[in-house]
Amino acid sequence: MKRKALPVLNVEAITALANAATISPEDLRAHLRGRRPKVGRGQNALPAVASPRMNMHASIELSLASLKQYLERHEHVVVMFSGGKDSTATLTFFLWAVLTGRVPRPKSIRVILADTRLELPPLLRAALRLLEEEKGEEHGVEVTTHVAMAPLDERILVYMLGKGPPPATNMTMRWCTRLAKGKPAETLLRELQGEDLRDVLILTGMRIGESAVRDAKIATVCSKDGGECGAGLYQRTDTRRNRAVLAPLVHWRACHIWEWNFRWAPAHEFGEWSTRLVAHVYGVDTPDEKDDLEGLDLTARTGCMSCFCVEEDRATARVVKLADWSHLAPVLELKRLWRRLRQHDVRLRQPAGERRADGELVKKQHRIGPITVAARYEALEKVLDVQRRVNDAAARENRLPWGALDILNAEEESRIRELLAANGGRGTWPDGWTGREPLATDPFEEGGQLNFLVEDEDLDSPSEAPPKPLGQTHLVGALDESDESPTLAINSSTEAV
Repeated sequence: MKRKALPVLNVEAITALANAATISPEDLRAHLRGRRPKVGRGQNALPAVASPRMNMHASIELSLASLKQYLERHEHVVVMFSGGKDSTATLTFFLWAVLTGRVPRPKSIRVILADTRLELPPLLRAALRLLEEEKGEEHGVEVTTHVAMAPLDERILVYMLGKGPPPATNMTMRWCTRLAKGKPAETLLRELQGEDLRDVLILTGMRIGESAVRDAKIATVCSKDGGECGAGLYQRTDTRRNRAVLAPLVHWRACHIWEWNFRWAPAHEFGEWSTRLVAHVYGVDTPDEKDDLEGLDLTARTGCMSCFCVEEDRATARVVKLADWSHLAPVLELKRLWRRLRQHDVRLRQPAGERRADGELVKKQHRIGPITVAARYEALEKVLDVQRRVNDAAARENRLPWGALDILNAEEESRIRELLAANGGRGTWPDGWTGREPLATDPFEEGGQLNFLVEDEDLDSPSEAPPKPLGQTHLVGALDESDESPTLAINSSTEAV
């Protein structure tokens, strides 16, 4: 059945409602506690609550109530900004609320964008433009913007191709988010405000319904000590220093996010932000499409280009359909490369007898580990080839410099080659590995032949069949069994996607 469209809200009506902000966070939390079962852990852990769905009026009112309550507990605010639709709405909504006096004004506001070096170019461009528009000075509020980036050896491609850990997965071994986003942002915060960072409220764009994994994280936070649900998701992370994280739009529906980014944020009354650029990257060109936007939300997650942790690269696939960004099509080939680097014939295995530091045998013997040096060299050439073809196409279409792809610069390439050539050509390895370990596909016995291939947790999904043992086979000519094409020629510029 077709969902009834929300009425278009005029500015005067929503402003009046926002000024009131009469919903009590305490009353709402008590109401939810009385109707919601104990929250479990794991995917799809959030239970459904049989209550009327919030309209846009109530969502904005509740978010303002949330900010009013929690800003009184903290002197400084840091907004973690990714450039996606949710963090864009969070940033502009918060600044509008502060600059117009609807919520308490913090002593300082810092906006941090973590550049992973694998950002979608149009989204990064829109995000940087939005940061340039910060309007605090004209209202007498200190708002500073910063771009955080990991040190050279901890950037995603340098770390993976230089040291060998396989591409991260969504539910296990997700090292990329910590290295490329969390750690650089925390380091920058400490540099800006000192080691003894106090009275800081960190705002994020986390939202229920964004993804099953994110919902599970929200459920876990709600069930911990210090977690408060209701008027925004609030989690105390350091009681001694009075640090906390707040997701003020956690209850917003997808259509509310689009409504804000399309209608209100660009309006003069709400700050004239360039948020429609972000919506364009998602493939949405008119607010009249919002009836179907909650369905779009299921496929509209954006993260790194060819994100390691998603099954399909829908974000990049959507972007290359845009007229101005069609030259990015070769980037789609990277998803197959990441799958290939997880397969066992290009990775090492610990031999029997691996022990912990205390001398005890590790629980998981014969574990599958890092990528071979030969496979890393070939992957490096593939990434460079993709980048070169994208930029050649951008030059032909007169889309430089704004349309350039820069995921591996000269400094990063040089560092990867240096790490690969270290130790007499044996390369650089994660802790506990030397490069002398056998291939994961080499047979081994421990009380008989073991079916070790099916025990690896780093496959893309439980339904993806593991590759057959291929001995010393490297990347060129090997086949990812999840692909239908007969060959995988990593260095080919005409690889099918």
